[in-house]
Amino acid sequence: VLVPLGQGLWSDLGAEERTRVEKLEHNYDRMLGKVQKAKDKGKTAKAAKLQKNADNLNNAIARTKLKVVKAENTATVLIIAGLIGLLLVKLFEGAWANAIYEKHYSRWRTQRGAKSGLSWTTAVIAAILVAAVYATTLYRFTVAIPPEFLVDFPVEKATYQEPATQWIDAKFDAAAIKFGDFFQSIAKGIRIVLEALETMLVDTPWPVVMSVIVITAWRLAGPRVAIFTIAALAYLAVLGYWEKSMSTVALLGTAALICILVGVPLGVWFSRSERAYSVGRPALDFMQSMPAFVYLIPVIA
Repeated sequence: VLVPLGQGLWSDLGAEERTRVEKLEHNYDRMLGKVQKAKDKGKTAKAAKLQKNADNLNNAIARTKLKVVKAENTATVLIIAGLIGLLLVKLFEGAWANAIYEKHYSRWRTQRGAKSGLSWTTAVIAAILVAAVYATTLYRFTVAIPPEFLVDFPVEKATYQEPATQWIDAKFDAAAIKFGDFFQSIAKGIRIVLEALETMLVDTPWPVVMSVIVITAWRLAGPRVAIFTIAALAYLAVLGYWEKSMSTVALLGTAALICILVGVPLGVWFSRSERAYSVGRPALDFMQSMPAFVYLIPVIA
């Protein structure tokens, strides 16, 4: 919120366009010199062409100067927007702080052992941190050319990134060599199930597969869903996506089967053992944040 306010108060808003004006004026002066040389040598056609280029540069200079003025005039708008934003944030902070204070006061009324009052040590540390954060952020967004260590993380690629990458690659290669047979057995087992489902869904005559799917939808969800299923299957068949869609169904079926075989026993175990759940939860949280295609690596490998 304070960034537009700081930009409007002391930032040089037209610095970028002003630098461009200086470059254009330099090129314009050079072009005028070339025009004069062409005239001195009697090359009228070339001089006219160069003069046209010089006129274009002059028009560009005029347009860029207008952009400088326009950028400088946005200072007032930024100040007003910053003040309005700051007011809204403070109103929200006040309402939020009031609710928190009321909740803490109610807890203090019932539990006299609850902490109360102001911790000056915490207040001073918080004030220092807030001042540092605000000052660094305002400096980053208000100066014309911010220092590189505020824009990019100050680390040398050759010193840290490349050795770390090489070390990780070496560890993965060593694990692939050492446990290659284990990974291959997993991939082979998944491939056997996948190929079996693909054979059943793709090689089986399409009327049989379609009938089974439609009857299953009718029995599980009713006639409306069955009609929609017929329409969807007909759409896939008419447009030539039957084989690809059945391969996708086989892939999803394999994934569902693996999830059931692995997930159900783990779920029962985690529900009965708090220690096992505390160990498995970080892994589950990590897996949940990963993209879905990552889990296709064992099949592809």
